[in-house]
Amino acid sequence: MKRKWNGEENDFFLNFFKEEITQNKMPTGEKIVKAQKKLNRTVAQIRTRVHNIIHGKQKVA
Repeated sequence: MKRKWNGEENDFFLNFFKEEITQNKMPTGEKIVKAQKKLNRTVAQIRTRVHNIIHGKQKVA
């Protein structure tokens, strides 16, 4: 089931992956797993969101 990213998740996500997003590179699996513990999201959801932001398919909130 889909659920929106709330403000707290957005803030953590953007701060945690700031370097990767600005350099347009995908994060390592290890870094995604670390974020997963805090975000309560699947690895696929996190990886897809980073990918979509880097490729301009999703706006940075």
